[in-house]
Amino acid sequence: MALHPVLYVKDGELVLKTIMIGNYEKACKRYVKKQLKRKSRIDRERCFVTYADCSQKQLKQIETVVREWIDFEHLIFNTASATVSCNCGPNAFGVLYVRS
Repeated sequence: MALHPVLYVKDGELVLKTIMIGNYEKACKRYVKKQLKRKSRIDRERCFVTYADCSQKQLKQIETVVREWIDFEHLIFNTASATVSCNCGPNAFGVLYVRS
């Protein structure tokens, strides 16, 4: 059984929000859907996917799931900082966007 913690920043601290159970692919899909579920409140111009040591296969999978939910004009992938990478570990990613 694989456990995938979901973290977020609250008052400048990294906090555990939930833990997703299952393989990476299923957890990835659930996470992206949860982040993008309020489509009407999301600016569709730009979305960033920040990741730490994800394979090209994983990045393609993330792109596919994001675009299934919202086809952003610009979907930008960027590597996480050393601090984020150390705290979150390999295969971690986050979906960032502007609310409209």
